[in-house]
Amino acid sequence: MTYRRWSPLAAAVLLAAGGADAQLPAKRLIIHADDIGMSESVNRATFALVERGTVTSLSLMVTAPAFDHAIAWLKAHPEVDVGVHLTLTSEWNAARWPPVSPADSVPSLIDADGRLKQRWSASTADPRDVERELRAQITLAKKSGVTITHLDVHQFALYGVGRRYAELLAKIASDEDLPLLLARDGLPGSDQVASLMRDPIVIDAIKSIGPGTMPSQWAHYYDGIVRTLPYGVTELIVHPGFDDPELRATTAGFEKWGAAWRQREYDVLASDAFKQLLLDRSIVLSRWRNLRRVDTGQLRRP
Repeated sequence: MTYRRWSPLAAAVLLAAGGADAQLPAKRLIIHADDIGMSESVNRATFALVERGTVTSLSLMVTAPAFDHAIAWLKAHPEVDVGVHLTLTSEWNAARWPPVSPADSVPSLIDADGRLKQRWSASTADPRDVERELRAQITLAKKSGVTITHLDVHQFALYGVGRRYAELLAKIASDEDLPLLLARDGLPGSDQVASLMRDPIVIDAIKSIGPGTMPSQWAHYYDGIVRTLPYGVTELIVHPGFDDPELRATTAGFEKWGAAWRQREYDVLASDAFKQLLLDRSIVLSRWRNLRRVDTGQLRRP
């Protein structure tokens, strides 16, 4: 069978779902929510969108304070895709979290208070500390009793910062036998990591709203994403939350990705208009759980 115009991953996903004779879909979309565990507000907003059907994947910050709150819901919903959101920073001013590893075992990653540093620096971090902490986070996630479907990295910290960290990401993903977020467009450094893996799953594109979009234009931005979705598989990364006292306290002093920001994201994704747009454009919503079933290395873009 000859695949024309389809990316390798678009072909692979459908082969996994329907076999070699299935009709290949042109466009698939993973709507992926980051930062689960950051706060109960973020958890509740994200889980509401999963139940509504407009979030299809999420990733968990095991270092963050609402981890146990998230796990309780996830255990009751084993069908939900759950990645580990590998976290090396604790960027907020009011809410700071420690590493999973004993602080004295990862000294280059912590500040004077024993919390993860607010800003990531590849030049000051010891790669041995990074590996120790990332493996500890994955181990804790697995011990929680939920099925882990993939890995990604908070703030894309380890992409494009040199071969040593590319090798580390590739090694951890291979050792864990889990897909790692890699994309041909929208994630610089993916190609280097993918080149170090035997059979990487590399999606076609990553999209995420940025600070340059005015609040009044958010619905328009998402409308444009769906209407101009490229062929293949795209991950739309979102950060929903409720603008309540808890999240306002957590993100105090931050406008970008703060409480009001996350509420706007929730409002758009929860709207009838957004869900109808997905239906009108015949967008096929996908999940990492499906993507990891096949060896995409055997398929090539024509």
